[in-house]
Amino acid sequence: MIRTYSINFNERIKNFFCIGRKKIYHIQLLLNKVDLKKKKEREEKAARKKAWSNRKRFPKRDPISSEIYNLLMKESEGPSYIGTRTRIALCLLTVTGIRIGELLPLKVGQLETLLEQG
Repeated sequence: MIRTYSINFNERIKNFFCIGRKKIYHIQLLLNKVDLKKKKEREEKAARKKAWSNRKRFPKRDPISSEIYNLLMKESEGPSYIGTRTRIALCLLTVTGIRIGELLPLKVGQLETLLEQG
């Protein structure tokens, strides 16, 4: 009886290790698939980064010269609302450096608040 028990126990251990080896093999296969997927993602990310760094860009623009500024201010002289608005816009663009897209949504009330606060 003791011998039968030890044979059954030995068979159980052999089966356990055989099943364990199969599981380890499958786990290794899964890990290899995950590694390949991560490697592919890293390569795609590097390709996107390279494409972004090689993107087409607009050339840098030269800042406005004082001659052009004075000419524009002279052309917008006059008591009309449009002339005054143009002079204020030119002053804001040159002094603060904001972009036209940031200037367009400004309202008169916001400019008055800006002047009052100093």
